Amino acid sequence: MGQGSSTHCELCGHKVKYLFGVGAEHSSLVSVVDLIQKHSQEKVKEILNSYQVHSSKYSHSLFECPFCDTAHNRFYLKLDYGNKQTFETQFRCGDCRASLIPATKSADRYFCRKCGEKTLKQDCEKEWN
Repeated sequence: MGQGSSTHCELCGHKVKYLFGVGAEHSSLVSVVDLIQKHSQEKVKEILNSYQVHSSKYSHSLFECPFCDTAHNRFYLKLDYGNKQTFETQFRCGDCRASLIPATKSADRYFCRKCGEKTLKQDCEKEWN
């Protein structure tokens, strides 16, 4: 079961929903391929069809831009396959194009992506399938 939360900006009203983990319908590696970025899907399909996957890790996760100090929700996937080979999704900030890193704080502790102020408030948390 996955979890979700949302934030809203007290200044401009911008709302963002965040998902964490995976739901029941995405409980297998094959079922999550459509959740990753389009440009990575063919590479992952090739890996699944051509190599033995030794381990996998995947989930909806929170990332941050270290330059903009903004939160970004992405679907993360890491595969260890073949002869010590690794595939890992990589993400960039939609504003400054910097590489995103795993989040170091909760979503409401970042700057609003719309108005740029640090006025985010956590709304609610929920579980989803």
